[in-house]
Amino acid sequence: MPPPTPYPRAEMQAQVVARVEAGLTLDQVGAVPGCPSRYTLHRWARADAAFARQLKFAQAWARGVRRERKNQAELYDAARAEAFLLAVRRGAAVRELVRRPEWPNRDGLNLWKRLRPDFAAELAAAARFARSMRPLAWPFDQAVADELVRRVFHGETLRDLAKDPGLPGRAAIRRWRRLRPDFDAALRSAWRPAFRRTMQTRGGCTDRLTAAIAAHIRRGGSLRSAARVVPGAPHRGTLYLWMQRKPDFSAAIEDANTQRDDLLLDQALMIAEAVTPASVAADAPRLAAIRRRVGQLSGGRRGRDG
Repeated sequence: MPPPTPYPRAEMQAQVVARVEAGLTLDQVGAVPGCPSRYTLHRWARADAAFARQLKFAQAWARGVRRERKNQAELYDAARAEAFLLAVRRGAAVRELVRRPEWPNRDGLNLWKRLRPDFAAELAAAARFARSMRPLAWPFDQAVADELVRRVFHGETLRDLAKDPGLPGRAAIRRWRRLRPDFDAALRSAWRPAFRRTMQTRGGCTDRLTAAIAAHIRRGGSLRSAARVVPGAPHRGTLYLWMQRKPDFSAAIEDANTQRDDLLLDQALMIAEAVTPASVAADAPRLAAIRRRVGQLSGGRRGRDG
């Protein structure tokens, strides 16, 4: 079998350089029938510095050609811009148009908007016009609006109502409130008493909560600290209000306060009885801390416990 005929290297290198200048990559050149593979071209370039320089210049030229073509494609064209605006006015989404080859891509469109502020303004106006011409999914219906107000009055939230497939969604409700001030006012009027009823029933003065607060106080706490740490406890202002309006709660808390104070006094008495000349320096701060705590709990803010 005769050996394979070697490439006419000089002629082949000239053809490769011409194809690269035309925009082909080395992989694409290697796929052309009769051309050496990419591996062979790299081997030639390593062995021949002149060919390597020619390849480098050809690749740079091709990049410049591609960049110029892209810039030309992205240049503002009044006819294309007007056709693009017409498509937007007819309802086509911009995000879909920029994906089509006949229109500028997202970068090209942004370039048009930077170069031509008037085009940017017209594009925004075209998008607004298209939105205004879309049929409303939920045009205002007085019967449906009355149903929404009624259900809000009875404690349902707009978030929950928007999940009902038989009622308008959140976007439609917002649009109704914006376009119909009377509907918005009715919703607000229905929401206020519903919110008050919810707050009155949420975290009420139950026996379980009363026992938890009393246990916290017996361990050395107060109503103020119970409002912060006891699960389900309301604000301290609500606890003080319960002390005035709920006799059972007030009696339980007063009893817990008495047990707490007795515990603190017993602790102080035990420390005082155990004091010796050698331990007085260490026991004095402990007695002072208990005395301060008793003063805080008995005095408190505005005569309440601390």
